[in-house]
Formats: sequence, C-alpha cells, structure tokens
Amino acid sequence: MQQSFTQNDLVRFLYGEMDVQESIDCMEWISGNHEVLQEFELLAESKAMLGHCRMQPEVSSLHKVIAFSEREAFKAH
Repeated sequence: MQQSFTQNDLVRFLYGEMDVQESIDCMEWISGNHEVLQEFELLAESKAMLGHCRMQPEVSSLHKVIAFSEREAFKAH
C-alpha cells in the first residue's frame, strides 16, 4: 500500500515525530520528488532559523495574560 504524504507529514518528519517505517517511506517520497525535496529544504531552513528567534515574551504581554486570567477566574466564581 502506497501512503500519501502531506506538508504536515514533512514537518512531522523534520521534527522526528514518525515511526521508523513511516520515516523510511517519507524519505523515499522526499527523494523521489524534486518539488517535495525543495519544500522540505525550505522547511528545514525555516526550522534552523527558529533557533535564532527570541523566545521570551515582553513583560507587558505577561501582565496582559495574567490580568486576563484573573478576570476569567473571577467570572467563574
């Protein structure tokens, strides 16, 4: 049975979220299709760039989230 893969599957493969057989099948799909290979390379570059992003929210954003949470907790009681 031939499996059909999606862009979501490329992301799953990139992040190691597939079992061994699914990974093998996906690698064959990637290597057998030039357009898919280009898409995979673009996703891999994007993933690498994410490592350079700032992953800490602004203090003002944290205050807004906390204030929202407090309002919602108050409404529940």
